[in-house]
Amino acid sequence: PSGVHRRARAARALLEDARDRFAAVVGASPHEIVFTGCGTESLNLALRAVPLSTFACSAIEHDAVRETAVALARQGTAVRELAVDAHAVLDVAAFEDAQRRAPAGMVAVMAVNNEVGTVQPIGRVAEICADTGALLAVDAVQALSWLDVRPLVAAADFVAFSAHKFGGPKGVGALVVRGGRSIEPLLHGGGQEQERRSGTQNVAGIV
Repeated sequence: PSGVHRRARAARALLEDARDRFAAVVGASPHEIVFTGCGTESLNLALRAVPLSTFACSAIEHDAVRETAVALARQGTAVRELAVDAHAVLDVAAFEDAQRRAPAGMVAVMAVNNEVGTVQPIGRVAEICADTGALLAVDAVQALSWLDVRPLVAAADFVAFSAHKFGGPKGVGALVVRGGRSIEPLLHGGGQEQERRSGTQNVAGIV
């Protein structure tokens, strides 16, 4: 799809049509959609999008977030784990207190837990993040089949999806980057996806 010949342009048209349709479903603008290889890549891209001195995530995040937090800690980022209650719901009061005392630069809270299905209060988390100047990354991989994700996308800075969780093929993911902000890519190369994720796109899978 990055080529200039006729068939490449046809592939590009299919890719951009898929981007437009997915953006409409999740309530984003097409330029905010970055196609990736999976939800894990989307989350890694989000959590490494900007340099972080402090990072916080809930205790029940997917390993794609938890293991990235471990990697960030090895690189010198201060990592804080956010408690949940007996129903696996984020302790919002404790989070707000900790965030106001020592704000994390980015907070990651999943929309729907992949093991027990708990739906997190993302709207309130987003308000606290906005008040304290934190970026919010949301793992919405499990959410799209069950919830209207448009409020999540409107509230967060980064929202990650994976196609196989809502009927698409494995090996395709997407990250909503609100405002189309400049982010630090994980993959360097030909500058695809507006220089946010290099590598030839999986056109068939994305479509």
